[in-house]
Formats: sequence, C-alpha cells, structure tokens
Amino acid sequence: MEAIHWALGINQTAVTATCWNILESSDDLNYESLLPLLLEEYEPRDIEKFRPHIDECIRSVRHEFEFKERVLQEYARLGLSP
Repeated sequence: MEAIHWALGINQTAVTATCWNILESSDDLNYESLLPLLLEEYEPRDIEKFRPHIDECIRSVRHEFEFKERVLQEYARLGLSP
C-alpha cells in the first residue's frame, strides 16, 4: 500500500494540506516557507516540475485563509460569535 501511495508522487491535495499546516503556526505562506516541508517527502526535481501547481495551491489557500479572516473580523465587528 505504501509503495502505491508514493508512486503517485506530489499532488495538489498533499500540497494544499501542507499549506494549511504552515498557517497553523505562521501567517507567512509562500514558496520559500513551503519548500522545506515538501523536501521532507518529495525529490527536488518533482517539486520543481509541479511548481506551477504549487503556486496555485498557495494562492488558493491564501485566498481562503484571508476570506475566513475577513468573515471572523466582520463577526467581531458586529459583536457576534460564529
């Protein structure tokens, strides 16, 4: 089973999950902060080939994170709790 998992290589789901992991301890999500974590699991050449998708994952997670922050701020402004 493990061999099958790793045969698939890097994928959007794994990159997105790693992006969210970074945001658990830092507000600084970018390629430079993501790369060391990806290198723990994937080869540099695989990461580089997947780079356009990685950049899209970063943009997508940032967008969703910023949206959630705005919603929470609006709740707070209105004196409400989600």
